[in-house]
This record gives sequence, structure tokens and C-alpha cells, in this order.
Amino acid sequence: MGTKRPNATERRLSRVRALKAEFFADEMTVDEQLAAKDARIVELEREVEILRLRVERQRPAPEQRAPVADAKNSEPRFDFYRD
Repeated sequence: MGTKRPNATERRLSRVRALKAEFFADEMTVDEQLAAKDARIVELEREVEILRLRVERQRPAPEQRAPVADAKNSEPRFDFYRD
């Protein structure tokens, strides 16, 4: 007797296993994934700091308010309750 031919499910499973072996053969361990994410976080924090500095440089400096003269030295103002 001959060998049994694989059915459709077995053929699909073998294709999926072949694709997995081709594209996902080198899965990273949890420690490697954490290290990669930590490196990415450091990179993003550096980028955020650079962008904050750029924004600060582009933002105009707040205008200084003119000092308010003493109320005693200024011109008299109308006071509803006093006048």
C-alpha cells in the first residue's frame, strides 16, 4: 500500500509552519524584548527633550509689563463712591 496523502488541513498546517520558520524563526526572549523597549524609551525621551528645546526657542519671550506707578502719584481717577 502507498503512503497516505495529506488532507487540506495538514497541507495548510505545513504551509503555516514553513512561513513561521521562514519569517518568525528568531523570536526574541522576554529579556531581549524588555531591553529593546528600554532602548526605545531612552531614544524617545531624548527626542522629546530635543523637541521641547526647539519649542522653547521658537516661542517668543513673554513681554514684560510696564511697572505700575504708585496710586498716590498717578492722576486722580473717578471714584463712584468717593466723588
